[in-house]
Amino acid sequence: MEPWLARGRHQPSRTSVASAGCSRRGDGRHLIKRSPEAIVGILATLKAGGAYIPVEPDHPPARNHHILRDGGVKIVLTHSWLRHRLPEELDATILDLDKIDLDGEPDTPLDIPTHKDQLAYVMYTSGSTGLPKGVAVEHGPLTHHLQNTSRVYGMSSASRELPFLPFSSDGGHERWMNPLMEGGSIILPDQPLWTPEETLTAMRKHGANNASIPTTYLQQLAEWADISDGAPQCAFIPSVARGWRNRPSICCRGR
Repeated sequence: MEPWLARGRHQPSRTSVASAGCSRRGDGRHLIKRSPEAIVGILATLKAGGAYIPVEPDHPPARNHHILRDGGVKIVLTHSWLRHRLPEELDATILDLDKIDLDGEPDTPLDIPTHKDQLAYVMYTSGSTGLPKGVAVEHGPLTHHLQNTSRVYGMSSASRELPFLPFSSDGGHERWMNPLMEGGSIILPDQPLWTPEETLTAMRKHGANNASIPTTYLQQLAEWADISDGAPQCAFIPSVARGWRNRPSICCRGR
């Protein structure tokens, strides 16, 4: 993982995405499990002037194939072991993040300006009433939302957040973007769902002072903490802010 996370190594990945054809008129699908590589891929797409569309590998194939075919995708960022989940007839450039050779790429930033009205990402609905539909979000609204959320939650370089929500939801990506844009850090779960014991253990071990957790799961955490007397040194409080779709947010703040 070190080549991806070392200082300056996000620049080559951005160059690779741009040279593959991602521009302000194109977009890239990300069929990637929640991981550091997924975050690098999303940031590379945005910095290359493109828009990203997260696709959960564990979701039903019919849903994912529809999303991958819809909207004129230019690039798919994935892992080599997930290629078999892509539609065979997909007409797009496929980049395997685990096999990209970065040694020949420059470390200099790309000179690609980004406008506030430029598309940043497309999030697909559940499709409960038909085919999933894409909801487009531009850079301007995304930036304003992140800045306001950061202010309300009191985020800073000392913030260390557990972003528990999936990347295929608005809350799933904004909650890792917030601490990173403030110079803070995140604790990235290595599984789609941790048990309450695993979650509280990770929060204590890594010193989490913020956590984005669904309200239904929060009740399970509270019950386990009460039984085990293992609550982390932070307070779970309902935020006064709400997401773009009137979604309640829960913030864990260090005492």
